[in-house]
Amino acid sequence: MHGFLACRHVHNELGKLVGVAGSFGFICHGAKIGPACAGRKSKLCGGRFQTDPLPGFLPDERAKAGNLFWQAFAGKLGRIMSPPDKARAFFTATLDPSFCLCARNAKGELLGLAGFKTAQGGFAGGGFRELAACYGWFGALWRGLLLAPLERDLEPDTLLMDGIFVDEAARGMGAGSALLSAVKDETRARNLSNLRLDVIDTNPRARALYERQGFVALADSNTGPLRWLFGFSTATTMVWTARPPE
Repeated sequence: MHGFLACRHVHNELGKLVGVAGSFGFICHGAKIGPACAGRKSKLCGGRFQTDPLPGFLPDERAKAGNLFWQAFAGKLGRIMSPPDKARAFFTATLDPSFCLCARNAKGELLGLAGFKTAQGGFAGGGFRELAACYGWFGALWRGLLLAPLERDLEPDTLLMDGIFVDEAARGMGAGSALLSAVKDETRARNLSNLRLDVIDTNPRARALYERQGFVALADSNTGPLRWLFGFSTATTMVWTARPPE
């Protein structure tokens, strides 16, 4: 591929493919409220958590959001995005609080995030320029090309999840389920019919949660010879169909 075209390809893909990592069904640790939810506040998990009515995480929470994202996906993106300090710097700089939901404790402390993607943008973004700022131009080029197979396209009338990330201190307390319920509410608030995600074969716990939450498996995709690079062989696309609240 010609150098200019290669750079252009990577630039166009990065906004999709970096966010794609988040769609691979990790119940991890992190989130925001989209424009459809502005001014809407809802209690989660019997009052233990609540969504944040503000547009995403606060400016002074950006570093924590980046750390939560990297903790969640280091196992799958580590071979490509390492060294860890550069990976954290990249994600910290490029996460978009306009496309996530937050779970907080009674003190207002950030416990978790749920990212999502629309035609207007996604939680995990960044382009070639941002990648090059962390890894250099050559490092950005080969990383972008290797990540390209993870791309997942948007579909009409569908909200695409960019992952759920929960702080280690809040695991096992229902924050992941609470955030997933909040993303369902976001789907309804945007008048969309479907919520879509992809869960990998090495994360059966996440798949079990999605099935309990009403998600249905539609299709499998294989990483082929790249399974050694990403650490999983198959990703299953699952969809939840929105219904009017009772």
